[in-house]
Amino acid sequence: MHNHILKIATIIQNGAVLIGKNVVCDAHVKRPIRIVTHIHWDHLMGLERSLKECENVLMTPISFDLLEILRGKYLNQEGKIKTLDYKEEFSFKGEKIKFFPAGHIFGSALVLLETEKKIKILYTGDFKYPPAEPVKTDILITEATYGNPLNVRKFKYEVEKALIDLVKESLINQPVMIFGFHGKLQRMLTIFEREKLSVPILLPNKIYYMAKVCEKYNLKLGEYILVESEEGQRITKGKEPFLALFHSKSYNNIPSYGIKINLTGWEFEKPIKRAGENEWIVALSDHSDFEQLLDFIKECKPEFVITDNYRVGDAEALSKEIEKKLKIPSMPLP
Repeated sequence: MHNHILKIATIIQNGAVLIGKNVVCDAHVKRPIRIVTHIHWDHLMGLERSLKECENVLMTPISFDLLEILRGKYLNQEGKIKTLDYKEEFSFKGEKIKFFPAGHIFGSALVLLETEKKIKILYTGDFKYPPAEPVKTDILITEATYGNPLNVRKFKYEVEKALIDLVKESLINQPVMIFGFHGKLQRMLTIFEREKLSVPILLPNKIYYMAKVCEKYNLKLGEYILVESEEGQRITKGKEPFLALFHSKSYNNIPSYGIKINLTGWEFEKPIKRAGENEWIVALSDHSDFEQLLDFIKECKPEFVITDNYRVGDAEALSKEIEKKLKIPSMPLP
């Protein structure tokens, strides 16, 4: 029934999102153009093969600079990576590509492709609405991380205040260690800068240099110190309170000698929740919840919606709700 659509917009078994005739996003297929929507691992799959087999790999300038921190300066040795600013147009064999801010992590992009026949296809990658702005499209391929109707945060606009209150209260007499994924950690630095917290903020190597990249693009992150530096080591061994930010994967490897705060989007009951004597969970997300997903889809006014059933989420439930509540034909793929 939808074969004509699936010829120009689909998701295949390895998670690759195929749009138009020439473009693949967020996993590898041997097509002329590979797009990386952002630097999280599940959107970088097969990048090494793409750098060998595709003609060009497109990403935003911020994503490229952040990826060099994560993967090394050798990344673009073939010269195939091309950076594309938001709303800048890239054309290839009659197809036109534009990026729009996805509101997910710094540098993340929505991808709009217009085919030779003027059909518009929008692929969201991971996104958060707001601040992402809807883009009018004919076909929409959307993430479905929180696609289950139960995944609604009624308190979503209260989380930052609850987090800051917890941090300030905890810092009175002990260090606070915050754990999250790239994107959330940089967002925390912008929040701390806004709040003008008067304690040292420590960052391990990669997070420190990723913060430097973000500052290059005029993001105000305040002052911070490299954990591995002499000053950083002196602070960690001292008796004064400090803040430290770490990647989520290091949660079990960091000594618990203060308060540990885990930032997660998978909390829907309350903004903050105690997880142990000195451990807390904070419901800070950089994805749209179920309500925001539906609102965004509605505003894009697509004629057909594909939900991403490869990555974590509930694509089947979201697809059913799109058809039920928005009256738009939809299907989960793969």
